[in-house]
Amino acid sequence: MSKKHYFYINQNLQIAVAGDDFFYKTIIHDLSENIIYVTVPTFKGSPFMPQKGEMVDGIFFEGSAMFFFTTAVLGLRAENGFYLLMLQKPLSLTRKQRRNYYRHPAVLDIEFQLVIDAKDKENNSLPVPWCKAKTLDIGGGGIKFTCDTRLDRGTALKLKIFIGEKSDKEPVIVTAGGKVVRVVPSPVKAGSYNYGLSFTAIEEKQRDRIINYIFNLSRKRIL
Repeated sequence: MSKKHYFYINQNLQIAVAGDDFFYKTIIHDLSENIIYVTVPTFKGSPFMPQKGEMVDGIFFEGSAMFFFTTAVLGLRAENGFYLLMLQKPLSLTRKQRRNYYRHPAVLDIEFQLVIDAKDKENNSLPVPWCKAKTLDIGGGGIKFTCDTRLDRGTALKLKIFIGEKSDKEPVIVTAGGKVVRVVPSPVKAGSYNYGLSFTAIEEKQRDRIINYIFNLSRKRIL
């Protein structure tokens, strides 16, 4: 996809070391024909200062689409007492579907708990157990998962999604609330079911963790 007209002043970007999935937020401060000038990327006040010549990955959302790119750091420019990071305009952009609906195949550990209403809680003092399952895909708007537990369509769940590679010592835990919207018998295991679940309660920072994970998986498939 052409790079033209996809970058503008005050646009929000996320930048990471090429190949990493930990992103820092930044804003486009200025543009020239071949250079993007961004504020020093930060995460919770900690700056990210890549070196000249280093490759970085970038991601941004525009309208109904997610775009990502890889480009080179050209250095720093001092302006009015602060520094701007200079990025070469990428030669191309890769576009993905709307972030809330794009799903990526992924097998991840999850735990879920049935949401019990207040009346049922009064009649049952026993704690509600957490059940284990595996995702089949994941996206910003929900997941598909498989397990042996029978759930009805419309069932409300609390979720813990363990995001990360097998080599990760401590995977990121994403928490969310969701509702079962689809139930089908598993085609590969008798007595198991595949479920489609839409998120009904999720913080944007938690959703961003999922999106960044998907972005990293997509980047690996392209490279």
